[in-house]
Amino acid sequence: MKKLLVLIVIALVLLGGVFTARRAALTQGTDVQTGGIALATTTDSAPSPSNPTSTIPETGQVTLAFGETAAFKGFLIRPVMLVEDSRCPAGVYCIQAGTLRIKVSIETLGASTTVMRLGDSVIVGQNTITFVSSDPIKHGAIEPADYRFTFNVAKSSHGIQ
Repeated sequence: MKKLLVLIVIALVLLGGVFTARRAALTQGTDVQTGGIALATTTDSAPSPSNPTSTIPETGQVTLAFGETAAFKGFLIRPVMLVEDSRCPAGVYCIQAGTLRIKVSIETLGASTTVMRLGDSVIVGQNTITFVSSDPIKHGAIEPADYRFTFNVAKSSHGIQ
């Protein structure tokens, strides 16, 4: 019984973080339309009554599928669609390595989409968002639902745009 109670408390804490992220995203004038909200991996402090927004990180790394949304303080990231995957399949010798490009929605006070190539970075406010990796490794055709994209969000050394 005690273990069950502990599991229920953990579930409520996790759900509270997701609802806090959704509420914060919506109060910033953004619209979370599809998929769930993922919270980035971060070392921020745990949520508490005196610090309820600590569940939404300013920086961190997050892996998303198409339609999933990651909430960071001040903006949302969501991979929208595959533009190009011409990467050379694993184990095959190719003259060109090829490229992977996806359309990404980055929402601040309004929605904006950009096409990012694997390794590209964009500046949003005081943050740099970098498209760092994609899974799975290409061995042949990949179904859109199987893709996972990893983004790193760091404080930018550039000015605010």
